[in-house]
Amino acid sequence: MKRIIITLVFLISGITLMSCSPSQRIPLSHLPDLDSITLLPTNYKTPPPSEAILKKRHQEKLPPNFVHFDKDVKPILDSRCVVCHACYDAPCQLKLGATEGIERGATKMKVYDGKRLFPAQPTRLFTDAHSVAEWREKDFFPVLNEQEGNNETTLDNSLLYHVIKLKKEQPLPQQGLLPKSFKLENYRDLSCPTPDAFPEFKKEHPQWGMPYGLPGLKPEEHETLTQWLKQGATFPPRKAISKETNSLITEWESFLNQPDKKSQLISRYIYEHLAFAHLYFDDSNDPTFFSLVRSSSPPKEKLTIIATPRPYDDPKFAKVYYRLQRVNETIVDKSHLPFALNQKKMERLKELFWTPDYRVHELPKYSPKTAANPFETFAAIPAKSRYLFLLDDAHFFISNFIKGPVCWGPIALNVINDRFFVTFTNPEIDPVSTDDNFLQLASPVLSLPAELEDHFNLTVAWTLYARQQKKYLQEKQALLHKHNVAYNADFIWPGNGPDGDGALTIFRHHDSATVLKGFIGDEPKTAWVIDYPIFERIYYLLVAGFDVYGNVGHQLSTRLYMDFLRMEGERNFINFLPSEQGISEHQRWYKSIPPRVEQFLFDRELFIKKNPLARQTPDNTKLQTLQQFAKRTQLTDNNYAMLNHWNPLQPGNKTPSPIDKVLQALTQLNGKNLHHLPDVSYLRIKTTHSKNDPVYTLIKNKAHSSVHFVFGEDLRRLPKEDTLTLVRGMVGSYPNYIYSVPAGDLNAFIKHIHLIKKEKHALTLNEKWGLRRTHPKFWDEIDWLQEKNQSDYGPYAGLFDLNRYLNQ
Repeated sequence: MKRIIITLVFLISGITLMSCSPSQRIPLSHLPDLDSITLLPTNYKTPPPSEAILKKRHQEKLPPNFVHFDKDVKPILDSRCVVCHACYDAPCQLKLGATEGIERGATKMKVYDGKRLFPAQPTRLFTDAHSVAEWREKDFFPVLNEQEGNNETTLDNSLLYHVIKLKKEQPLPQQGLLPKSFKLENYRDLSCPTPDAFPEFKKEHPQWGMPYGLPGLKPEEHETLTQWLKQGATFPPRKAISKETNSLITEWESFLNQPDKKSQLISRYIYEHLAFAHLYFDDSNDPTFFSLVRSSSPPKEKLTIIATPRPYDDPKFAKVYYRLQRVNETIVDKSHLPFALNQKKMERLKELFWTPDYRVHELPKYSPKTAANPFETFAAIPAKSRYLFLLDDAHFFISNFIKGPVCWGPIALNVINDRFFVTFTNPEIDPVSTDDNFLQLASPVLSLPAELEDHFNLTVAWTLYARQQKKYLQEKQALLHKHNVAYNADFIWPGNGPDGDGALTIFRHHDSATVLKGFIGDEPKTAWVIDYPIFERIYYLLVAGFDVYGNVGHQLSTRLYMDFLRMEGERNFINFLPSEQGISEHQRWYKSIPPRVEQFLFDRELFIKKNPLARQTPDNTKLQTLQQFAKRTQLTDNNYAMLNHWNPLQPGNKTPSPIDKVLQALTQLNGKNLHHLPDVSYLRIKTTHSKNDPVYTLIKNKAHSSVHFVFGEDLRRLPKEDTLTLVRGMVGSYPNYIYSVPAGDLNAFIKHIHLIKKEKHALTLNEKWGLRRTHPKFWDEIDWLQEKNQSDYGPYAGLFDLNRYLNQ
């Protein structure tokens, strides 16, 4: 009860956080609905599954007339079902991208819940339970038949059959908008009917068959799934891993499990940073992906996974082994973090971690406070080695912040602006990133907020973080002065070659985001310069240390702490500008903020004063500084080359095609012209050679007066300052809308967008060129885009998701 009272007090106190002025106070309507907080999930017990049925489902040899799962069924499930039912935001936790997920079934329990007062029990597929019976104990109910009977009762007991049959009986209209009875909001309540409750569900929602809010299956697809379900929904054994791949697994597991203490510490560091990666052998012909996991069993024995909420939690085993576990789920973009393993990478790891001369006398413990602080846990490993490891694959690690353990970020992402540029400090010059003594002394004030999560108070936490951050910035400033550091382009890491990771663009799309290589689009409002302490803290805050099943305190402490890391990255960039210009620019980034935040943000003592002995930065504007960074990082064209009319930050762009030149007119849209455009839209230009049709992404960048507080984002919106970025290719995991425009209609399409003033104008545009949820060719267009994505991006491609697709 004490925890409940503390949490409720902190939520209510957020209304008047830090003495906000009346215009900044957050209305109660913008806070979580306290009345709807669920303290304990309701249990849904189902009959235990028939062991005979489960055994029959996995028979090795099927009769010749049986529908084959891999060949016939899986392609349908992937293309029609997994596009919504994957990762943590799969409705009802029904994950249809793996046989284990189909057998596990669904549940009424939420993964994303910004209101829960206590952490939820994790329900990670392949990790937190390993049999159908175990999932039933965790309140998952079946979507397949699990009871004895004939073919008809097999169908009758199958929830999956009933939901696709309902769609066949009640198809969507083939034009216009869906009725308002369809709930499509991101945070909608889900029905999740149990098998025995389906008749009532069908009566109340006759149009809610599956795929939900989308066109139904084609007749032949429906027949294939029906026959498969009638025959018992059988799953063949998985194809064995190739001999070549097994040899590579053995090599890497041996490499990561060397017995000496130095190797054990290094392997722990590597594991904690690759825990959410999809590893693959790019010098092999095998497209299989793997996860790096902790196991209580050594290599060559059956893998026994150690399940902990976070990768740095105490494994409770004296000896831990790092193993490669095959990824058995369909690859979807929103959780796909590909990381290549090859001989070159192994040699690089040896060079970074094993070659330097240092000793590890004692392995660090797993106490929560210590394990959550990488500057303490891995102090024995040279900081420069750790930083170079992150820089080598900066795009991958920054993408972890977005996808990592969460798929999408309903709370964390309103901590960043909608588009900004990122560069990194040079490890050959920056002492903050490479001075081991400095980092060891600063470790206490670099600690992360894990210890505050259970008894979180917003005002107390903000004061503590601000005090810690101020102390750290003062120590950082003194170190930089000691080394006579000059803020010029040499202080920026040049990257690892053309098309490398030296410069990145981060796009926020409301509650999801995308990281692209290069500076994409017009001059952004803000930019970050990331050093090693910022990089490592963000990783341990948002990835290694984030628990998607955590309580409200955990989620909000993460969001609040991230505010300070964002401000530090921005401050690093501001220091490259002349002092007065930098302060003025910074003030433009933070308008109408509470006095206490303003006092911290614009404390001039916290800005790095230019050392008079060091070479000074020229009096550059923000634009000129970014141009220098672009030159420094050797930016060249890439698959996501920007097409905006302003172009000095992306030297080396290929000559625009005729279609590129026509589309550049779209980049002039801003403000109210963009009001009716979604956050992310795909645009397919239909030509006479359909296989080679070009595809572009229209990204709306929504402006805010500031991003300083978790609640009340709508109150800080500046829609008149919205901009549009246009890039080649498909950007984003969650397209909000798709336009399919014949090349001959392109000028008319662009003209119509420019003339949009009211909702009715947007509806006319969508009726003529939009791919509405009711469009008769909806699935054909989606299939074409998915196949093109796979063809263009190979191992980097995953299925994009339709959970955020709009009804307009």
